Amino acid sequence: WGLTARVVRVQGEIRAYTVGAPLDDRTMVVLLEVADPDDPGLGPWLSREWCREFTNVSVINAMDDSGLPALRRVKEGYRPTQKLVVYQAALRANGVSDSPVLLPSEQV
Repeated sequence: WGLTARVVRVQGEIRAYTVGAPLDDRTMVVLLEVADPDDPGLGPWLSREWCREFTNVSVINAMDDSGLPALRRVKEGYRPTQKLVVYQAALRANGVSDSPVLLPSEQV
């Protein structure tokens, strides 16, 4: 997988971390990024530094916003060059599990 992780410590305490992996020769995927909300600017700083580190790729895939409006606003601030429709698998409400239903994330 080639996972890469970074941790930010402030006065010895972990305040932010991120984990990513290359998807292909030109794309790095950010699988997880967490920053202490009590430290304004830490999340954007971590994202910027992550992007600066991976100069060998032309695309950073920051994944979706998980349906969270605040996260959506932050990720829109990154000025994405492309947005993909994300699907989630869900079992049918009647409990029949013979085949999952795929819905765009915003409809789940």
